[in-house]
Amino acid sequence: MTIKTLNDKYQLITHMPTCVPPKQKQLTTAQANDSRLTTRCMWIVEVINGRLKTLFRANDKIHHNTSLPHKIDDSRISASLINKYFPNFGTNKYDSTIANTMKSKLNTTNRLENILADHNIDKKRTFQKMAPDSIPDFPKLSLDSICNNITLGPYQLKQSVIY
Repeated sequence: MTIKTLNDKYQLITHMPTCVPPKQKQLTTAQANDSRLTTRCMWIVEVINGRLKTLFRANDKIHHNTSLPHKIDDSRISASLINKYFPNFGTNKYDSTIANTMKSKLNTTNRLENILADHNIDKKRTFQKMAPDSIPDFPKLSLDSICNNITLGPYQLKQSVIY
C-alpha cells in the first residue's frame, strides 16, 4: 500500500532490494546490480534514522497506541534540532562519481561468474584449499582496487565481516 501511495499520489519511482526467487540459489548479475543500487541509496536513510534514535532516545522506544498522535511531531522536532545544531551530511564530492560508475557498470558482464563457470567452480559446494596458481586467470585485486572499482567504497567490505 505504501509503494502504491508513493507511486500514485507523489509520482515517485520506488525500488526495493531484490530477493532470491524460489528455486534459484542466488541472484543473477542483473538482479544483484539492481539491488546494489537500491541498497546504496538506502544507506543514507539508515544513517539518518540511526542519528535520530541515538541523539533522541525517545525515538528509539516502542510507542504505545496512545502516544502515536504526537509521534510525528516528536520526530519532526528531533529532525529540526539535528538540522539546526549538528553537522549536515551534505553530499560527498565522490557521490556523483560513484553513482555514475555504478550506472555505467549496471549492464556489464560478470567476468568472475564466467571464470567460475569455465572452471566448474560454481557447481562445487565443498570448501577446498586452493593454491594461488590453481586458477591462473583468476583476477588478483588489491584492497584499493576492490574499494574503488567493485564495492565503490568501504561500506560493503565492512558489512561482509558480519557474514
